Formats: sequence, structure tokens, C-alpha cells
Amino acid sequence: MKQLSFILLIFILFSCCNDEEKTIKNRKIENVSSSIISNQKNIALFGSIDLKIILDKSKYAQIPLYGPFAESVLSDYLSHINLKKPVYYALEGPFDENYFSMDIKNEQSSTKFIFAEIKNNKALLAFMQKQGFEKRSLKKEQINYFFKSKLMFAVQGNILIAIIGCNEDEAKKKAISAFKNASKKENSQITKCLNKKGDLLVAVNLKELYNSSNTELNSLADSTKKSIEEMAENSFHVSIVNFQKGSMKIEGTNYFSPALTKELKFINSKGRKSIISQLGSGKPKAGIDLNMDFKELSKLSNKYFKQYNNILNQTVVGMFLPNTGLSGILDDILNGRISGLVYPEKNEFGGITPEFNLYVGLGKKGKKELQGIGNLFLSEMGDLSINNNSITLFTSNKYKPNKGDLIIHDEFVNFGNKPISCFVDLKDVDTREFEEMTYGSIKKIKRIYFEYDLEGGYLLVTTKDPDKNFLESLIDVGIEFVNKEFLNSIF
Repeated sequence: MKQLSFILLIFILFSCCNDEEKTIKNRKIENVSSSIISNQKNIALFGSIDLKIILDKSKYAQIPLYGPFAESVLSDYLSHINLKKPVYYALEGPFDENYFSMDIKNEQSSTKFIFAEIKNNKALLAFMQKQGFEKRSLKKEQINYFFKSKLMFAVQGNILIAIIGCNEDEAKKKAISAFKNASKKENSQITKCLNKKGDLLVAVNLKELYNSSNTELNSLADSTKKSIEEMAENSFHVSIVNFQKGSMKIEGTNYFSPALTKELKFINSKGRKSIISQLGSGKPKAGIDLNMDFKELSKLSNKYFKQYNNILNQTVVGMFLPNTGLSGILDDILNGRISGLVYPEKNEFGGITPEFNLYVGLGKKGKKELQGIGNLFLSEMGDLSINNNSITLFTSNKYKPNKGDLIIHDEFVNFGNKPISCFVDLKDVDTREFEEMTYGSIKKIKRIYFEYDLEGGYLLVTTKDPDKNFLESLIDVGIEFVNKEFLNSIF
């Protein structure tokens, strides 16, 4: 009887071990990542990268000189990763200029996590040891890991977690915590963010971003901090990036709490009417349109950031509008409607002189406060008009609204229909004087468009290479810059 009981006990223990091993081996990286991000403290920014799609679209292996070497190095490592699934990441705050520093002396660096699904546990461990990494183990947690210079690769079953920015003892604690959190309940909002599809996904947890801030926000009153934390609770922004032939599009979506949505209604699109058709004519090369409710913005500023009300008094604005304060400008002087169009014109010296049309909506005290300033600074620039509702300025009669239709490219069709929108059209524009400050990238860009409201927005960038993926064009610019810098260092 004792022998039968002993055998039964061994069988039960063996079965439990097998069940645990099976559970570890068969996890899905999307569920693991969502659970860890939902339960790991201080994660302010997270997302995913579709490595296979990005590498394929970039055609990195075809890059002259660099491509074959990069492919030989990457292919060995990537062969162990399940590239049918995205690679996920999570970043702790705060974010500053030293955020990505790998200096081992920097004890204040925040932790970065990368999560990937691997094909075979034993094969990866053997490969890493072959590369010269020393395998170490946390036997109780069934974690094998490799550590070097604030970089840890921790493996449990079919899940690989890279932990960046910690010493070894801290990294072990983070690894144990992360794998423990991998089996906990997911936050539905975080899962919703991670379920969006794109080449690259970037999501922001607004509460953790605020809590990790080391800026002047820390000096706010405790009651204000608490209110902001409550607004930011379970509030997220997610952007998906897709690289296509001749373009890149970033689409952003806001998942804000009801409290935060209420406070940000100054950028609500409802009830806004476009005035773009009344702004000018011809073919502008750039435009900006702001159509916000400045009275609501003033309420937000006074409620949470009242200490910054006099910030403009220390600038040139304070010279002409003394003792007005930011709230006075938002409440009584401007109404939130600011629009402008730019028309580059060649001058007699062969350069570019920008002509522009400007519209500024005024509040009840706007005309009284700004008429003198407008006449002093703007009247010599063109046809200036100041009335009870607005200021308009046309530096050239050629582009006034009554001179014909306003012609805007199809890519900018929504311009003027959102609280914030702008565009730049660089086709046929000489951009050589801007190449150095943009590292040469500007010569590849054809058009840029951006719009945003309370629900989200998007950024569209098109290039002058319609048959090349945007990533290929980006790499071309990078290679040209590197080669130029290399030659400059020699000669």
C-alpha cells in the first residue's frame, strides 16, 4: 500500500511538472506581451514591430557594401525568431536626452524591454553560447539568461525577453517579474492598442508618461497632480506606421478616458466650419489651419496650469499686451481661428520670396488690442484689414480670394476640416538651402500633410520616388550622408 501511494505521488508530481512545462512552451507572444505591459510598473511607451515586413520593404540586403554584411549578421540571429509574429517592446519612463545611453556608469537609465517568440528553446540557447555568451540560470523560475553590459537576454519556454539598461541583479528581478506578469490579466485598452495592425506600432500610456515625468510638471500642486492622474487613468494614444511605395503614413487614434475627453474638447471637430475657400486663390505650396476653441483651452490652462498664465509677459508679447496674460489672450483677444497660405515666388535675384495670406480670428477685445500692433508691423507688408471679427493680410493681390479658385492637391483634400491641419508641397520647389539642416532628406520629399482632432489624426509623407518603398528612400538618404561624412573625415 505504501509503495502504491509513493508511486501515485511521483506520478502526480511528474504530471504537474509536465503541465507547467507545457504551459510555458505554448504561450503566444501577443498575449504574453499584453499581459506584461498591463502589469509591469512604469511602462509609459510600448508597441510592436513587424520585423519581416520592414526588412523586406527596406531591401536592406541590397544596400551596396553594407547590405551583404548586415544580412549575414542579422540572418543568424533572426533565424531563431518566429518572424510570422511581431516583435513587441515596452519602455519605462522618464524620457530624456540620455534615454538610450548604454553607459554602464549611468545608474539612472530607464529599463527597455523587447519581447519575441522563438522557434526552439534549446537551439537558441546553443546558438547564444556559440556566439560567446555565458549561459546562466534561474532554476526555480525555469529562466535561462545571458548578460553583458546592461543587456540581458532571458528565455523561458518559447519566449525571449531582452532587458536593456539594468545591472545584472536588477535585470534578474525584472525578468522574474516580467515572466510572472505574463500569466496575469490583460488590460483591455492595452490589448486594443496592440491588436492594431501596421509595420510599426507606437502606443503611449498617458498616466505612466505623466507619473514618470521629471519636468516642471513635478512642481504642480498636489491637488492638480491628482486631477491630472485621474484624467490620464486608462488613457492611451496609439499610432500605426505603414511604409509603402512612395509614401509613409502614420495614423493615430486616441483612447481617452471620459474625463480627459471632456477637458480636451477645445480640439473637438464637431460644429467647426472651414473658411479655407475664403482664404485665397491659386496654388499655395504650404498652409496651416487652426480651428480650436480658445475659451475651452483657457479653462484648461486656468484649471491645471495657472502658474504659467504670465509666461507671455516675459516675451515680446508682454511688451505690447502688458498684464493681459495667457488666459486673457485666449478668452478675449483670439478666438482660435488662425489660417495661412504660402506662395513661393522667384525674385529678381533668382531666389525665393514667400508671399502669404493670413487670417486671424478675433475675440471681443481683439480689434481694440491688436489694431495698433497690426498697423505698426503688418500694414507695410501688404493689404491689411482689421475688423471686429478678424485680421486678414494679403502680401500679394495676385492670391486674394477674389482672384480665382483655390487649388490644393488631392492629398490635402481634408485641409481646413479639422481643428489642426497643415501641408507642405515641395514638388518643383528648390530645397537646396535646406538640405544640410535636414541631412539631405528634404530632397526626397514631395509632399507632407498632417491633421489632428480629439479622436486622433494622421501624417502622410510622399516622396519623389513613387516606385521605391519609403524605407528604401530613407536608407538612400542615410547611406549618402554616411558616405559624405566618411569622405569629409578623410579629406
